[in-house]
Amino acid sequence: MKKIGITGGIATGKSTVSNYLRQKGYTVVDADEAARAVVAPMSLGIDKVIDAFGHQMVKSDGQLDRELLGSVIFKDEAKRDQLNHLLHPLIIDWMDQQIAKAEAEIVFVDVPLLYEVGYDQKVDQVWLVYVNRMTQLQRLMDRNHLTEQEANQRIDSQWSLEAKKEKADVVINNEGDLDALYRQIDQLIEEL
Repeated sequence: MKKIGITGGIATGKSTVSNYLRQKGYTVVDADEAARAVVAPMSLGIDKVIDAFGHQMVKSDGQLDRELLGSVIFKDEAKRDQLNHLLHPLIIDWMDQQIAKAEAEIVFVDVPLLYEVGYDQKVDQVWLVYVNRMTQLQRLMDRNHLTEQEANQRIDSQWSLEAKKEKADVVINNEGDLDALYRQIDQLIEEL
């Protein structure tokens, strides 16, 4: 089995790439899906969040209040590190289990923090979905209805795209339209 890591920064288009690969019939294991699964109501992950950040982080239906938690961790690096320390082992374990269950020659693994958590050591090749900083900032503000300051805080909470670009095996430029993006992906799949 060949494992291809897909990474990038927030609002660069990783999900668009992953969704296109799914549409083409490929298996995609998604760290964001893992992050939601490990904090499901009454899970070990949600218990860890409550212990560290308090019951106010959980809505009345038992779901994690992602907006409230995000407002805390993106303003405080120590709290963000604490959350990552609590949940990353659970997320990585969940992803590893999904990969082990996959019956495919190629598995794509969508991990926004691929380099930050060392997951690049578990894949055979890394594809970086890249846009320039201004494009990323504008897309994030538009998508999440954030101020420029809030969007910059979220972008700055991750490794810079330039640092990731230096390490990636493949750079997918996502500053054009969808057709241009899909052509790049099709070409990369053909090369695999």
